[in-house]
Amino acid sequence: MKFNTTILKNRNFLSYWSGGLISELGDAMFLLALNWMVVEKTGSGLILGTIMACISLPQILLVTIGGVVADRLNPKWVMIASDAVRGLIMAFLLVMSFRGVVPIWTLFVMAIVYGCMDAAFFPAQSAFQQRLVSSEQYTQSFGLLMIGFQVAAIAGPVIGGTLISKWSYQLVIAANGLSFICSILLLLLVKPIPIDSDDEEKDKLSFSSDIQVGIRYVLKNHLILTTSLSAFLVNACVQATFIAMPFLAKQAHLGAQGFGLMNMGIGIGGALAALFFAFIRIQKPTPKMTLLACFFEGFAFLGLVVARDLWLLIGTMLVIGIMEAVVNTIAPSVNQKIIPPQLIGRVISFMIVLMSGSEPLARAFSGWMIQWSGVTVLLICTGILEIVVAVIGYFMPVVRNYGLEQPPIESYD
Repeated sequence: MKFNTTILKNRNFLSYWSGGLISELGDAMFLLALNWMVVEKTGSGLILGTIMACISLPQILLVTIGGVVADRLNPKWVMIASDAVRGLIMAFLLVMSFRGVVPIWTLFVMAIVYGCMDAAFFPAQSAFQQRLVSSEQYTQSFGLLMIGFQVAAIAGPVIGGTLISKWSYQLVIAANGLSFICSILLLLLVKPIPIDSDDEEKDKLSFSSDIQVGIRYVLKNHLILTTSLSAFLVNACVQATFIAMPFLAKQAHLGAQGFGLMNMGIGIGGALAALFFAFIRIQKPTPKMTLLACFFEGFAFLGLVVARDLWLLIGTMLVIGIMEAVVNTIAPSVNQKIIPPQLIGRVISFMIVLMSGSEPLARAFSGWMIQWSGVTVLLICTGILEIVVAVIGYFMPVVRNYGLEQPPIESYD
């Protein structure tokens, strides 16, 4: 570990970081508004879970295509196009909201469009981020990006909850739309590091063959395969817990502002961890670090069962935020050290399928479980499952031996 601030002199990275911060702030406000709108208008965990599933399902079905697009085209323009479409869907929701209560069907349309755009955005984002800094700065770059994410997670729910309580949902929707415009303008300023690419190979490979390249790489790299399958179950636990949060707030009679403060707890915890990673260079991040964070996060989920006071809930959410930041900083740093830049879009896209494949089912099932068994049973199940997955993954030989003998995989044909 070494204290280092040279990354702050990288203007391209700072422009990218600023755009991401603004966009994530808008998303955090809108996500709270969406959750609370559905809970307030319908009181149905099933409807909320299904809307969230409609975001995840297109991501999983289309992300491998998005990965090929990210590797074949300029990932910067893929991200800009995705932001533009999501800005338009916010304009659509705003227009519909002025006609009265936002119809539920429009939220399903929004969810599906968001999911489709995310399928293109996330692989392009991974490819683009790898071209902004040197490999020695991966952990720091993810730490700084996590700071932006957590600042948004802290401020977004509080601002969103206040706007909803004192004014209306329309202000939140409009703010999210404007955030996408700001993100596009800042992305236009960024000039990434050029990489060597094999244009002849791109011309020879068909679209389906390109997808198979990413799949074969993941299947041959046992470490990436193991951590991706572990993430499949961990992400199911996380998504189910987040679906439970607004109902937990409602059950504790905390209101929209109390729900916003719970989300703020996650943001504060994540920001504390992100500050550490942003300025302390971790030269050898390992999968063990990720699984230890998952282990403690599982216990925090169980803690939500007994924490009914607002401040206890905020404190527990703070721990969850710290663990989430550790996972979302260390895991991608390990991946980007392993995966060749020319393959990052295709490989990451298939990893997203493996890691996020559980999310639509988890969101829909958790909504059903809340409806029929209650929030407490759901939180107990998610906590226990994540602890078990973390323990098993930690003692897998490919995880324990990481760094001792980790030869790069050159052949992926």
